[in-house]
Amino acid sequence: MGDPPSASKPDEQPGSPPEPLAAEGSAREPTATVIQSGGRKATFRNEDLHPRDFRQPAPLGSEQLRKIGLVYEEFVRSLSAQLSLYLRLEASIQITKLECVSYSAFIDGLPNPTHLTVFKVEPLNGVCLLDIPPRLGLTIVDRLLGGPAKGVSSNEDLNEIEVALLDQVVEILLKEWCQLWQKTENLRPVVLGHESNGRSLNSLPRDSFMLLLSMEVLLGDCVDRMQLAFPVLTLGPLLPRGGPGGEAAASQPAPPSAPTLWNPSFDEVPVQVSTEWHGLELSARELAGLKSGEVLILGENWFDRVEIHLERQPRFQGRLGTSGEHWAVELTEPLKI
Repeated sequence: MGDPPSASKPDEQPGSPPEPLAAEGSAREPTATVIQSGGRKATFRNEDLHPRDFRQPAPLGSEQLRKIGLVYEEFVRSLSAQLSLYLRLEASIQITKLECVSYSAFIDGLPNPTHLTVFKVEPLNGVCLLDIPPRLGLTIVDRLLGGPAKGVSSNEDLNEIEVALLDQVVEILLKEWCQLWQKTENLRPVVLGHESNGRSLNSLPRDSFMLLLSMEVLLGDCVDRMQLAFPVLTLGPLLPRGGPGGEAAASQPAPPSAPTLWNPSFDEVPVQVSTEWHGLELSARELAGLKSGEVLILGENWFDRVEIHLERQPRFQGRLGTSGEHWAVELTEPLKI
């Protein structure tokens, strides 16, 4: 039995190709479905969605930049004074710009050639960069060698001797920056190397955000720009907490802690208590030569700085005295462990 004849539209000729069924669908804009809070679904156009790498920190807000700007103003004033003393010539430094830029934008904006110092700040993570144009670097080197610090027209790479001399000034700059944060962190700069072409560096992902400080340096008759760049990830431990309520929460006093409860099982545990005082020192020869009846001169206030040890561990400072017919020690303050 043969197949039944297929039906065709009145205006469609037999054997003609079918109309494209996807014509209507191709006209629709590509969309994406996003699940919002509460399980609700919402549809957005793909052009309204932007990719975001959550492994990279967000750029700093305007309030954080303002606070860092105040710190950097102090840094620039102190650095100007330090370099003026070290070079025995007035060095004027002014901030021209403080901004957050991507690593790719910073690298692509560097002149070629330039002099880049690659360094770390221990114990923080991340690789940081200091950009000193060769013209400014050679002027500093000229002054270190006793010259008048006249700006040179050459823009060539620095040789090994010039790099070694310039690193003396770089060390002063980096130590001065670390000194700003000594109240919160014990920081130490470590120089990792030097580059003359920033595009050869791959120390960070190109979309990483960096805090860029641009400074105008006037030394002798040379005026040029110096740049200091830190990854935002590196500065994270030094900055106030961001996010909703971050700074407000930091400014509020911490809730009082619950009182410590005594464990009754420790009631009968014996603890050895002893006292020591420090001040009089004798050499081994003097100690061996001591005889009965000799007098050792003690300081008047030595007995006001007696250490009380619990199980041979210093825990309190006290004052030596008596209670009735017994020696006693009055506790004055706990010792920092």
